[in-house]
Amino acid sequence: MECLAPSLPRRKPLQPKNSNASPAPASLPKLKPTQISPLIKGDTDKENRPIHVAEIGPLEASLAEELEAIRRRRERLRVERERMERMLRERDQVLEMAMREWERRREEQRMVGLELQRLVRLKELEVSCMRFSPVKSLRAKEEEKGSMEAQSQGLNCAAQDNEATPMEKAPEN
Repeated sequence: MECLAPSLPRRKPLQPKNSNASPAPASLPKLKPTQISPLIKGDTDKENRPIHVAEIGPLEASLAEELEAIRRRRERLRVERERMERMLRERDQVLEMAMREWERRREEQRMVGLELQRLVRLKELEVSCMRFSPVKSLRAKEEEKGSMEAQSQGLNCAAQDNEATPMEKAPEN
């Protein structure tokens, strides 16, 4: 089982293999003595010192120009942010009005649909009552009875007139 892939180059160790040997004293970094307390030098009243304004040098002038450019940029960004917020509020108002209009239309359409269903049911009820109503109201019965009597009286009178007419005509001859 030999590995056919080429072997990767090995890294060199950071320390020599003989770790018993101590490093040379010249290779150790020299440490600088540090101050124990900053109060020793007399910097105790930094806050109470008067501020001396010196002449603005070329380096400080460029810093002032950069500061002014940053202020202008901040102002421009603030104005742009206010404009965007105003525009977004206006868009929000327009969308809110459109949403209220859609809700009003939806409610109106729902009411029209309910009215249509009510009318369709009423029409179906009317048709079914006309078709299957063997019971007539008392008024309808009386009107029908009165019209039947009137028709029968009219027929009786006409029949009597027809019978009487030939007799009267015969004696004249």
